[in-house]
Amino acid sequence: MSAASGAPDGNTGAPRPDDARPDGTSAQDAAVPADTVVRLLGSPDLHTLLSAAVETGLAGITDGCGALYVLRGDGRLRLVAIVGFEEDLFEPYHLIPADSELPAPVAVRERIPVYISDGYFALPLLLGERCVGALFLWMRTPGPPAGSDLAVLEAVAALCAHRTAELLPEGPDDPVTGLPVPEPKQHEGLEGGKPGPRRDPGGEEPDSGGPGRGEPDRGTSGDGEPGNGAPRGIPAEHTIRSHSRAAVLEMAMSFSGIGSFDWDLDTGRVTGDDSLCHLFDIDPDTYDERFETLFAAIHPEDRAAFLKAVDESLTTGSYRNAHRIVLPDGTVRRLGTEGRLVRDAQGRPRKIIGVARDRTAEHEYETRRQERNEFVIDVTRGYAAALSTREVLDTTAETVLPALGARDLAVYVVRYGRTRLIGARGYSDEGLEWLRSTDDLELARLSRTRLEKGEPVFAGNLDEFRTAFPERSLEPPPGQHAWAILPLSTADGLTGGCVISFDAPRTFTTDDRMVCTAVAGILAQSLARSRLFDARRAQMTELQRMMLPQRIPDLPGLEVAARYLPGSEGMEVGGDWYDVLPLPGGRVALVIGDVQGHSAQAAAVMGQLRTAMRAHAEEGHPPAELMSRGNRTLCALDTDLLATCCLVEVDPGAGCFRTVRAGHPYVLMLDPDGGVRELDDPGGLPWGYDSDDRYPVTERALPPGTTLLLYTDGLVEQHGRDYTEAVADLSRRLVRASGEADRADAGGRGRRGLEGIADRLVAPVLSRQHDDIAVLLVRRTAPPPEAAAADGV
Repeated sequence: MSAASGAPDGNTGAPRPDDARPDGTSAQDAAVPADTVVRLLGSPDLHTLLSAAVETGLAGITDGCGALYVLRGDGRLRLVAIVGFEEDLFEPYHLIPADSELPAPVAVRERIPVYISDGYFALPLLLGERCVGALFLWMRTPGPPAGSDLAVLEAVAALCAHRTAELLPEGPDDPVTGLPVPEPKQHEGLEGGKPGPRRDPGGEEPDSGGPGRGEPDRGTSGDGEPGNGAPRGIPAEHTIRSHSRAAVLEMAMSFSGIGSFDWDLDTGRVTGDDSLCHLFDIDPDTYDERFETLFAAIHPEDRAAFLKAVDESLTTGSYRNAHRIVLPDGTVRRLGTEGRLVRDAQGRPRKIIGVARDRTAEHEYETRRQERNEFVIDVTRGYAAALSTREVLDTTAETVLPALGARDLAVYVVRYGRTRLIGARGYSDEGLEWLRSTDDLELARLSRTRLEKGEPVFAGNLDEFRTAFPERSLEPPPGQHAWAILPLSTADGLTGGCVISFDAPRTFTTDDRMVCTAVAGILAQSLARSRLFDARRAQMTELQRMMLPQRIPDLPGLEVAARYLPGSEGMEVGGDWYDVLPLPGGRVALVIGDVQGHSAQAAAVMGQLRTAMRAHAEEGHPPAELMSRGNRTLCALDTDLLATCCLVEVDPGAGCFRTVRAGHPYVLMLDPDGGVRELDDPGGLPWGYDSDDRYPVTERALPPGTTLLLYTDGLVEQHGRDYTEAVADLSRRLVRASGEADRADAGGRGRRGLEGIADRLVAPVLSRQHDDIAVLLVRRTAPPPEAAAADGV
């Protein structure tokens, strides 16, 4: 709840909306620190109260000098405390008549702040229609206080009025008869205070021509302007008006956004203002002031910490805690509470005086800020791990879209003055068609002016989108109702745009805009890096492909198909390779191998081994010798890398094949009747261990229609999956792929024969992360004519 100063326009002191004040300041402008409020409300005596006001709440506004007067029953003002001023300056002003024209009594009579041109300022201490005294100050800067300074002064005066009334002993005749009239030199006002100037505090001494003479302006004139150098007063609109003591104190509390409490530890009675009741959603008129009432509202999980903080305050003298409360409707609110312990003359704890502040909004803001920071960190981490453009888009779709509650994503790049769609996620077929049309129509051009300036475009509904993009040809597809169109910029300027679409209208909050802007910056840098990666990877992959066979020769009686897929992770290429080597007598050697590692060195070693094997094969060496020579070649190279290899020599004329292995996966054999088996033929160690290793050869029959599958382990290896199970799955896929290829036709249902089988075997791998993959398939189609004649066919 907020209150405002009275205004000459007839305002009766009712709260203004949004805590507005007549001078344009707000409650936030008049905020008094919570520890100052606690210190004021917990002051054990009037001198401590004045010191707390001058040294904390008014620090920076006053010059550290002040005096506190209380109003006697007979209308006179009695000095009860001074801070910062020299004592002898106030000797004539211990008791001031009610009709005096000094600033303090004028402020009390007129209920207005009074300013004297020499820097002296007096505020009435008001409790509704009752005045309990005056606060007399020496201002730091010339001129009457205004704006937030005046608001703080009024708030502190209201707090001082409340605490002064509590500290004054009340009687039937005189509310302050319990206070002795202080004698000169008996004040404690100089303790801890700096010596003040020897100035007349606005009084009128006989024959005195010093500052402060004359009658102060009571602020009742139309413009409040001083005339002819006369002392200036505060205009009437700065008067603090309210209808009750609780309303005045609540105004001071609302200026700080807090409620106050006075907890009597002996009786358990907790006296609180209306603001405290509102924090607990309790009707002030029915509040029973029982500690149990407030304690029952504390969240069960926070009660132990609350009691612990109270126990610690009995030792330390100060109380501070943060806890949740549960309102009657189930709403959870977070409070920050702090206070000071008050002891009696014997040092026994009697009460805790403190304040409670609603920290719910602050906690929610801090939670959102923390979540936003964690989100940006997660996105940054995800982008850092993404190397290719596809991985960057996948990261955006998997991380950013769910966090924003968005559905669709499209990313464009600007090249040669035009925009080109490089990827999309979440779009239907109709939506993808729309994206392709916007590609041709240069979507970025339509908002180029804003995007080039780095300004995102947020359209919360269809009307806002049409305002930003009036071309009817860019009418968005059905199902999209809000858009965030973000510029992607790097040090080289605008590089593209990102379109994030939502399936419902929305209002883009400040947090939404901040997150989108941060994501756009990270996305732009990641795309720039990934495009460089893609270009280099394409170059490396092309280099490796050039080291593999460019074509497979025609082989009578045999059908051969091959596939090579570079690994989906990392920048460097691997060392997988295959080759088909014609041999004398119509025989054919099929070689497949895998050099250890993923690097340029692995690719170079692979190229050397393939070249050496071709040379050895042309010399006519048998399979075992070919394998041994390959091993000796690797051992002779200046490398620590190892390699696996499998060589199958097929003799279609004889209808047989010979297998020799060096640490490589077994060959799979698919019979004409559809049965498949893994040929667990013995083999030797991988190449590179020992140049004298020997490799056994196994010979088997190869009936017409039989298919052999040679592959590198990238086809079956998958993180977290058993290798044996993976090979069994590959065997089933080989049978299924063979059947599908046999049933395929040339009308678009896939290729037939071994080419169709090869396509189907590698297709599932494309959807996951994988190592380099090399595949060789060979099938005996029919015996050559001369062999058939010899067999009597």
